[in-house]
Amino acid sequence: MLESLLRAHRSPLSQVIYLPIRPSENFKSFFAPALNFTDTHVQSSWIGPWSWGGTVRPVPGGGIPMHIPRIEVRFIFRDGGHSDFQNKYEWLKERLHHAREMGLNPGSNLEPPPPYEDNAPGPSSGPSGSAPAGPSDQPQPPPPVPDEPPPDYVEAQTQAISTQYEERVRQDAERQ
Repeated sequence: MLESLLRAHRSPLSQVIYLPIRPSENFKSFFAPALNFTDTHVQSSWIGPWSWGGTVRPVPGGGIPMHIPRIEVRFIFRDGGHSDFQNKYEWLKERLHHAREMGLNPGSNLEPPPPYEDNAPGPSSGPSGSAPAGPSDQPQPPPPVPDEPPPDYVEAQTQAISTQYEERVRQDAERQ
């Protein structure tokens, strides 16, 4: 039975994630944005089960080696469900295309966040109910500017550089 899921990765239902029943050392899983699938179709044969397939442009970190620019994907449905998968996939793809045309980031909140209000209550009073010492109407000096990067900054930068490198290698492989 096929264990592929349409799941969220940063935005709800924008990626196709494939989890094989028996992962191997070389291939554990892969994911790609739903819009990176092209030429998708359902196939049948006289003898075998139904399948759904297409061409995928892999993304950095998606589980496909970076030197492979495109892959052919075929999901086999031995126990049915191919038409439901195709219908859900087409519905998802239409919604994502529409969001892209409207200039929206799929999965992002369509409403702006509420305006910031600096009416937050001060430090809670102790168990005796006494108010904190000192006047509360005096402005506080701004906090000092940190002289070091935020936590995990180096890791985030390393990951961004690695992703850019993988994408560049994939584009070079695609040109060849």
